[in-house]
Amino acid sequence: MSRRAAVAALALAAAVATGGCRMNEEGELVMPVPTPEEMKQTHIDSLTVRSEEEAREALDQGLRERYGEEFALVGDGPRAVDWLYDGEVPFVFLAEYAPASDPSKVFRADVSARGDVQDDYAQYLFKDEVERRCGEAIAGSGFQGSFEAELAPLREARVWREGDSLEEYMGGTSLLDPWVDVSLYPAGGSEEEQAAEVKKALDSLYDVGFWMDVRAYDPSQSEWELFIYRFEAHTEHRLSEERVIDKIRGEKRSWPRRDELAAEGAAEEEAAGSGEVPEG
Repeated sequence: MSRRAAVAALALAAAVATGGCRMNEEGELVMPVPTPEEMKQTHIDSLTVRSEEEAREALDQGLRERYGEEFALVGDGPRAVDWLYDGEVPFVFLAEYAPASDPSKVFRADVSARGDVQDDYAQYLFKDEVERRCGEAIAGSGFQGSFEAELAPLREARVWREGDSLEEYMGGTSLLDPWVDVSLYPAGGSEEEQAAEVKKALDSLYDVGFWMDVRAYDPSQSEWELFIYRFEAHTEHRLSEERVIDKIRGEKRSWPRRDELAAEGAAEEEAAGSGEVPEG
């Protein structure tokens, strides 16, 4: 339905709801234009999930229907994470679930106020293979240091099944696709040595075929990232070692300021907890 048709339908619903429709002397239907407040209220009244209790019922039922098995809520929830009309009406509720048969497989699910359910349960169909491919690529590159690769799934309306294509699931060409978070801890003390190791890992990952978010760390010098780079599957633009060094130097220049901001944030939190007003 187009936006114009949707607005027209909402206007008609608002007019009917307020008893505004009538017939004129010529026998034609006359529909007065509803006010924005009337249209807003009609929209709110049309929503089917408005509370945490209703969200829990919708998610329990929705997940059961999608996968044909029982799921258990993990922790508290569902909680509202998106709102309509400047925070007046909850619009999306988010919760964590796990299959009753395997509590270790925790995933996220959400339901909109319209009753639409999404989840990232499909990650467990593909997670092992995705992480294996990335790990084998880095290990085979000659990279010196430790590393981690973890699938970052996205909640989807589509229901994925055993036997579905991993390449189709990962996509690799859109920011709306799942990606892989790669953490590198390169050996070497100098920027040049660390850049050479990061370059080895990058060269091995370009053709794996997934979106990648690659971050390198130097724990001996800072808690902050040493290097940050995100790229799409089969990217044609590949960083040179000189560019890797430039990005490392740029990140390191940001460390002092990030330390300051972190300290300010910690002071504000402490002051808020004690009821004091921080200086400055």
